[in-house]
Amino acid sequence: MVHGTISEKSPTFKLENYKKRSNIIMKEVKNKKKVLITGVAGLLGSRLADWIIENKGDEYQVIGVDDLSGGFEENINPKVNFWQMDLVNHPIENIFESHKIDYVYHFAAYAAEGLSPFIRTHNYQNNLVATSRIVTQCIKHDIKRLVFTSTMAVYGHGEGGIFHEDMRRNPIDPYGVAKMGCERDIEMLYAHLFLYPNSIDVEEYNWDSNEFTKLNYYVK
Repeated sequence: MVHGTISEKSPTFKLENYKKRSNIIMKEVKNKKKVLITGVAGLLGSRLADWIIENKGDEYQVIGVDDLSGGFEENINPKVNFWQMDLVNHPIENIFESHKIDYVYHFAAYAAEGLSPFIRTHNYQNNLVATSRIVTQCIKHDIKRLVFTSTMAVYGHGEGGIFHEDMRRNPIDPYGVAKMGCERDIEMLYAHLFLYPNSIDVEEYNWDSNEFTKLNYYVK
């Protein structure tokens, strides 16, 4: 696994050192499309990385970012080009500048349901602010597709029965508000700039077989 790390103890990340360490892998994947997965050490991110590497490895190279505050490094596939970074405070532009990213799967978040009323600043920074920074880089680097994972918390108590995406969004806690803000920001991006369609949630993940049955709907 190739690492591109940054920490508070070493705030000045030396990009040239990272490029030297990753030179061999960069030669091998020069002609592959690049997929960036945020939250790559978490459940969803790590399994998506595994799926792409196992099923689309000849076509796509996976770049992953995670601050390891909630995920575990052992979850990360050794073929992932991994950057340990905080999306709120660290220079995430280094990732986009080092790799010609084609697609972004933004899974990193702080799942704060129940707790979010007591950690409002932390919740908004790690959900809304982090997402806005990713969106900004997507605009700057002309990313082909952004896939964002949201939460049913944006619908609050719902309308009775099964939750569906056509329901009115009515969050009842700061976590749901933050995620709804992320959705609206991405929706406005598409509506005003026509850069790419937003996608909310990854469809049909089979936990038993560990497969994303509709990945090709997003990655084409």
